[in-house]
Amino acid sequence: RAAGRLGLDPLEVQPVDHGGDPAGDVVRRWRHKGVTGVVAYNDHAAAMVVGAALRAGVSVPGDLAVIGHDDSPPAAMFVPSISSVRIDTLSLGRYFADLALHESEGRPLPWRNPAADVTVIARESTRVAQAEL
Repeated sequence: RAAGRLGLDPLEVQPVDHGGDPAGDVVRRWRHKGVTGVVAYNDHAAAMVVGAALRAGVSVPGDLAVIGHDDSPPAAMFVPSISSVRIDTLSLGRYFADLALHESEGRPLPWRNPAADVTVIARESTRVAQAEL
């Protein structure tokens, strides 16, 4: 929906098989269609896409940028390291608890911007090498 609001074609959602080379086939199809970036639903899936891309001869991030979600410890250890979206779940949990208390007990409505709890951790899977700049 966000792509449509921006005047872009609908984004493709593609499940990727965890075993064998079907993931490599998916990555090759994406590249053939002109895909240059993948947003994976978690870091495990992002690592699978990066591994499949490298096995298929697709450079990361040169040909395909990849970002995951949850900033798991292996994301920083993977080669190339996986960019990830980190969410401060503790802070968000407090915010939602305050919202519930507002509704149930009439406490003041908490003010905050929940988007502030979301941070992109940029690593090698989305960075352009300094030599390319």
